[in-house]
Amino acid sequence: MSISDGDIIQAIVDFVPSTGDHFLNKFVWLAQLATAVDEGNFITFANAVLSALYNELAAELNSEIEDPDVTYDKLEWVTDDWEVSDNIGESALSTTFTNTSEFLPFQTAAVMSGRTPRPRSRGRKFLPPFGEDQAVGGVLISGAISDLSDALADYIDDMDMGSGNSFIPGVASTVTQGFLPFVGGIASDILGTQRRRRKGIGY
Repeated sequence: MSISDGDIIQAIVDFVPSTGDHFLNKFVWLAQLATAVDEGNFITFANAVLSALYNELAAELNSEIEDPDVTYDKLEWVTDDWEVSDNIGESALSTTFTNTSEFLPFQTAAVMSGRTPRPRSRGRKFLPPFGEDQAVGGVLISGAISDLSDALADYIDDMDMGSGNSFIPGVASTVTQGFLPFVGGIASDILGTQRRRRKGIGY
């Protein structure tokens, strides 16, 4: 099977620390392709890109978190919502985290946001829990901010496979019923609080 020009691809990355909680991050790309891309080749390429993104945060994320699983799907707009039209495959990222301090409280998270041309449509990424030594008074320390900024750059950059084949990061909007590409981003130094529908679940 292959990925065609105009396909919208979703990746769900699942982090599971020793507590058994799940911390999910979602990524969405628009395929802009000169030629169709084999699904297996895409997974290999995307795994490398996402692994590099999270390894920017090696000093902040706890060493007990093992390589996260990732599921890749194609999305299509159906009637009034985005739905998975095809499962591309499942894999695992290659990560090495080194933080050994206690987790920050699970209701808090470092946040990076991709901005789109539509002001209220953002790709906010609530990251897995940082170590408690990475924040003071709810504000990230300078080293953590620097690493978060590096991860943000990876998040909003195109995934360029060469030969005219790129995957553009952005948001699958339920308002416009279309894809909104990122035009910039923000790495916040203030820890965010995410409301989760279920304990340990969030994007």
